[in-house]
Amino acid sequence: MSWGISENASEKEKLKAEVNDYLYGLNAVGKIDWLGYSELYDMCMPILDKCYDRMEEERKAESEEEDE
Repeated sequence: MSWGISENASEKEKLKAEVNDYLYGLNAVGKIDWLGYSELYDMCMPILDKCYDRMEEERKAESEEEDE
């Protein structure tokens, strides 16, 4: 887990922090430059938000189906 993220953070925020750490690590070792990091970050975070929200919607729908 990321050193800078609270243990009380939501699972969504923990995932986003982990992806950020990975991208930052790529920048730190010279695999991508700062512009690449910035563009990837700006592209990935909204996608992660949408994917996580979709997953939560599907879980909720499955739970409601089981309750019926």
